[in-house]
Amino acid sequence: MAYDYIDGVPVRALGRAAPSALVREVGEALTTLHAVPVDEARALSVPELDLGEELYRPMIEACLIHLGPRGRAWIEERFAEFIEGGGSAGAPRVPVHGDLGCGHVLASDSGRLAGIIDWGDALIADPAYDLAALLANCPPGFAARVIDAYEGPAKRDPDMRRRAAFYVDALPVWQVHFGGDIDGGAEREAGMRRIAARAAAATRAR
Repeated sequence: MAYDYIDGVPVRALGRAAPSALVREVGEALTTLHAVPVDEARALSVPELDLGEELYRPMIEACLIHLGPRGRAWIEERFAEFIEGGGSAGAPRVPVHGDLGCGHVLASDSGRLAGIIDWGDALIADPAYDLAALLANCPPGFAARVIDAYEGPAKRDPDMRRRAAFYVDALPVWQVHFGGDIDGGAEREAGMRRIAARAAAATRAR
């Protein structure tokens, strides 16, 4: 995929200082994206997935070999809870960015939204997936403010927070699954440590 150069700074570089106009514009951009008719996205061959069964199940199963006993038990239990709660099977299906970290949201010098980049992982899937990516990757408070400004289908979905919480919890699975060839495996090791830490925190909370 290629597109014109967009002059801007990643939102993650702004820390807590993201202006209200930027927050509002990111919320509006997500609202607009999630309102694109699904048939239009299908006509462009955008893939459509049930995130629970078609994305996370095979990825988690492939990761188990790399995890210690406590990490394996935690991620298997967390995924089972997600599926038993309905997974993402009943979620709305809309076009989603698929990798909406704050490194991909660019702000202009004036503090407005300059653009959103890196659309290579775009999907037709659960809109909570994009909201979870903001929660997992953005400066404290930014994602919550964007979600307040967002008016798409996930806003009116009482089950959105359950699904988004799982996507946030499962973020290290991506590091374990794809990180074996990044920085000599350091990315995979970082994901393994994050899963171990989350498993330990879950044990302490019981």
